[in-house]
Amino acid sequence: MPRHFKTSIFFIQWVILSLLLMSSPSFSQVGRFDQILKKITYKQGDSYYLILHESFYRTKSESYSKGNTRSTGYNNSRITVYNLSNGKIIVQKEMGVMDSTEACLVLGCTPDNLWIFSKKYKSGIQSLNPLTLERKVSQAFIYANLKQSIGRFIDPFWQEIDKFYGFDPIQLKLIATNEQFQKYYIDLELYTTEKITENINLKFQWIHYLRSAAYFQDSLWKLDGFDKMVLTDVRKKTSQLVFLNGLFMMEQNPKQLFVHYIKLQQSITDQLISYQTKKLTVKDIEVKTALELKLNNAKNNTASILRGMKPDDLLLQPDEKSFFIWSKNDDSNESMIRISKISSPSYGIFSLNWETRIPGMFFNVASARNSREFKQYFGDFVPESDFIQFELINNQLILFYLGQVCCLNTENGHINWAFSIK
Repeated sequence: MPRHFKTSIFFIQWVILSLLLMSSPSFSQVGRFDQILKKITYKQGDSYYLILHESFYRTKSESYSKGNTRSTGYNNSRITVYNLSNGKIIVQKEMGVMDSTEACLVLGCTPDNLWIFSKKYKSGIQSLNPLTLERKVSQAFIYANLKQSIGRFIDPFWQEIDKFYGFDPIQLKLIATNEQFQKYYIDLELYTTEKITENINLKFQWIHYLRSAAYFQDSLWKLDGFDKMVLTDVRKKTSQLVFLNGLFMMEQNPKQLFVHYIKLQQSITDQLISYQTKKLTVKDIEVKTALELKLNNAKNNTASILRGMKPDDLLLQPDEKSFFIWSKNDDSNESMIRISKISSPSYGIFSLNWETRIPGMFFNVASARNSREFKQYFGDFVPESDFIQFELINNQLILFYLGQVCCLNTENGHINWAFSIK
């Protein structure tokens, strides 16, 4: 065969191989899911939706040396809206590179508006339709309609947007900072403003999600043991239920926490009324004092939530007589998590309603990551594992972990749907 013919064949093979490599997932046009930046549950009519701000790492180049892979790239973000009845995607929108020119921060939802701050085109605060992600309200419109001038909004460095802008999920108000570093609540229906004079945490998100101890039925219960954990109260009353590395699942939703402490205040206030019109015994005085302390604590927790600060821990409960436990499914390094629903009809009497192993949600990433099963899910790239959150909506327990979302029926523990973020 002539040399020039062999050279031509080699060139054609090289071109084909290059095109195949360029279309492979390791190149920049395909991103690897990195982490969930923001989670919002949104209700419209009788339907619930999940809005996720998702971060993706896009590779620009890779190099190999002594068995190690080194990559350079950048983070992109997108917003995806899911239907919580079936986990299907409603709409998805690319938000651009997370850098000084396109960085985006999802703030929160009011009726018919998803509020964001975006560096793209220096557009700042704006709203999108939550179910189409089409742009609706601009920053210029907000400026023009504010009843009281608060000065120009600050244009922060892209990595510090969350220090100056936020959203109060209790009052459904935007939190914005002007160029004089003064923070304001903005009512996005009336366009009125209120200056914030107290220290406030703009994130309204707490990561204290799993605990070894929790209050239930007015008593402190613990999961005691080294690996095999048993429910025990302060009087050492124990149950027969055993959980491998078990932990209580705690409430994380600011709205639910706020409602709980408001209801608790009302309940205690109603109890204290009866002590106003009768002659008090020594026992009555003790009970009244204890109630007053409990009321003051509930008020402090309510005030903390309004400032974006973490309140006292509260069990995640589908009803007053049941709760959930997060545990290891088995003794293997590749063990998944197990979710258990526990009921207690009376003090110290516990029964197991159901327990469900969650596929793809590995209990210990460090011990599982070299296993074949783990690599089938994630390959060599592990999504952000610190993001663990729970949400209770209409007899559904929604779990977020390792870039996956799983919906459990709280009545029977069946998995209604599950998906991995792609």
